[in-house]
Amino acid sequence: MALLVAGLLCAALSLYSFPKGPPNTLAWWSYFLSVLFTIGAVPAFEGGWTAFFARFRRGYQVSFEPRGLLPWAALGGILLFALLIRLYNLDGFPPGMWFDEADNIDQARLIAERPAQTPLYVPSNNLPSFFLLPIALIIKFAGISITTGRLVAVAFGVAGVLAVFLMVRHMSGTAIGLVAALLTAVMRWDITWSRIGMHGITAPFFAALAAWLTYRAIDRGRAADFALAGACLGLGMWFYAAYRLFAIVIAFVLLHALVFGSQGRRRLLANIGVMAFFSIIVTLPVAQFAATNSDEFFKRTQSTSIFAHVDDGDESRALLENLGKHLGMFHIEGDPNGRHNIPRAPMLDIFSGLLMLVGLAIAATRWRDVSFIVLPVWVLVMIMPGVLTIPWEGPQSLRSITVIPAVITLIAIAIGFIWNLGWSARFAVVRLGTAAVITALLAIVGYANLYAYFGEQANSPKVYAAYSTDETLMARDAAEQVARGYVPMVSRQFRHSLVASLFGHRFPRQTIAAPTNIPIDPQLVWHGAAIYLEPREAGFYDTLRAYYPSADFREIRPPTGGDVMYYSAYISREQLEAAQGLVARRTLRDGEVIESVKTSTESVWMLEVDADDTPFDVEWEGALHITHPGEYVLVLDSDSSATVALDGRKILSHDRPRVTIVPAVGLHVLRVHSRVEDADGVLRVLWQPPPPPPIEGEEPSPVEDIADLDPEPISSANLYHGDVRPVGLAGRFFADLEDVDGLGDAAA
Repeated sequence: MALLVAGLLCAALSLYSFPKGPPNTLAWWSYFLSVLFTIGAVPAFEGGWTAFFARFRRGYQVSFEPRGLLPWAALGGILLFALLIRLYNLDGFPPGMWFDEADNIDQARLIAERPAQTPLYVPSNNLPSFFLLPIALIIKFAGISITTGRLVAVAFGVAGVLAVFLMVRHMSGTAIGLVAALLTAVMRWDITWSRIGMHGITAPFFAALAAWLTYRAIDRGRAADFALAGACLGLGMWFYAAYRLFAIVIAFVLLHALVFGSQGRRRLLANIGVMAFFSIIVTLPVAQFAATNSDEFFKRTQSTSIFAHVDDGDESRALLENLGKHLGMFHIEGDPNGRHNIPRAPMLDIFSGLLMLVGLAIAATRWRDVSFIVLPVWVLVMIMPGVLTIPWEGPQSLRSITVIPAVITLIAIAIGFIWNLGWSARFAVVRLGTAAVITALLAIVGYANLYAYFGEQANSPKVYAAYSTDETLMARDAAEQVARGYVPMVSRQFRHSLVASLFGHRFPRQTIAAPTNIPIDPQLVWHGAAIYLEPREAGFYDTLRAYYPSADFREIRPPTGGDVMYYSAYISREQLEAAQGLVARRTLRDGEVIESVKTSTESVWMLEVDADDTPFDVEWEGALHITHPGEYVLVLDSDSSATVALDGRKILSHDRPRVTIVPAVGLHVLRVHSRVEDADGVLRVLWQPPPPPPIEGEEPSPVEDIADLDPEPISSANLYHGDVRPVGLAGRFFADLEDVDGLGDAAA
């Protein structure tokens, strides 16, 4: 009674503390103690603790037979095999980190940095925070990598193999339990989600464990076993949302036991009450949050609901269509999402699919055994999280993932049926043949699933590109380029990518915003620029190739071909600087042409030529880069006759030395021509650009009157020559044109 009262008081304290918000240390400790105390109270009511300590007072001895260890050794081998499958090339496939996986790591990073601020519920993934706690522990001791969240998924995947073994062993014996464990270890559906750091893989584990504990509790009839089953059922509610419907499956099991069971109904009802109580105790904080923050808690459920995406009156038709898709995903057409599956391939190989059908027939005939008849109910109920969601995503293997233990069990009992049928034959050759057939069948199923995952699925271009692979590969490469002194410049999507931030260790990334910063000013980089562009920015990529033909350009595609995932370019500072300035040509009296590169639009002839060299013709030619819109003041300062042309139009001359223009952002052809008669003169093209727009996140600087500023020569930061020149089409736009027929004349 003391333990029970203490547990209830701690539960009340946790319910009082959680809504007050962080720091949550008291709330979390009181919650954990409430679970510990209440579970510890149950054996005390049944004399369990007294018997436990009395056993040690009498001198508890452990004995075993070597033959009894063989099944456990076999299970250990299967678990090790499952672990190796799930760890193999874990940092290489999946090749990228999907946003949800990255968000889990980012939220776990915050928990690792501020444990006292650990939230009860994480709005970004619309789930409770328990799955993030082991990820935070890994981050605390090992830092962040692509495998940080995946290691936790691997652990749940291997634990799911063990849970399925325990469940099937209770139903059909150790041998069939080992078969079920092996099938789970190699099942492609399970492997896929055991190697992605997301919540989904927790659902098969908790479902199989809760089912096993419930079966065992019904057989034993002890309150302590029902308490454990209830606690397990409740604990699963802290993880993946689709698991919440598994309470219906457990309710069917308990109802079946009430109707067909051999125990006294009154005692069973009392034990069901114990189970419900402990399920509630474990889920109390989550239930409280759901009740007080229902909009936030059910936001994801509502946004993905099928009823939010179909027209009124079409709900029944959409439900039936989605149900048909999910019933057919095992054998006909599976999940189309490359992150979840080989697009549209059945979720089961052909042999597993046939065995599942045999298992369903066997389960239907054994309707008095709850652990068998529940299997079709389990499948039907646990595909509903997929059926009730967005219809065009169906069938949805992630939201239906809780069916995996039931499907595995159906396959295993079908194999057990074949074994019993063959082993009961009178002839030894039939019995040996049955063993050979089952061994071959398991080998074929294992090979088919492993080859499908590590072969076909891993080599599919659609699968390869589906995991935010572009952002992951880009971020990894950018980190390497930063180490060698290159500055990353990226498309806007990559600039704000959470995946890129995690892998890039939050190093600064400039945004490519052509034509604002293409061509690239060498002053913005150190040793060079590493540029990453989305596929839709192929035009920018082609422009860069035209500007810097000697740079290193790459089109990143899946290893086996497919569409471009992103473009990359590596341009050294020397290559950037080589394109800057204007080409200056001096044509002397004897016709000799002297060519050089000018870094600014200014010449003081007395410093550059002798008096004997005059007169001569001078021409400056290149491209002027306008980096931001607005009014530009240009001034011609020359002691000789000179003209300045922009895009072929004369804008400055001796008679018109000053002009205000509003040029388009980008490159413009700039030509300056002069006849220099006196070596004591100057030739300068000055300008006063408008103030640049404020940097994102910074306060804008005070606007100065452009008339109060002194024009200055145009520097090499805005001057280019050679391959960096205007390319493509130029557009001119006109407002309020009433005379459409006159558009051609206006444009001309």
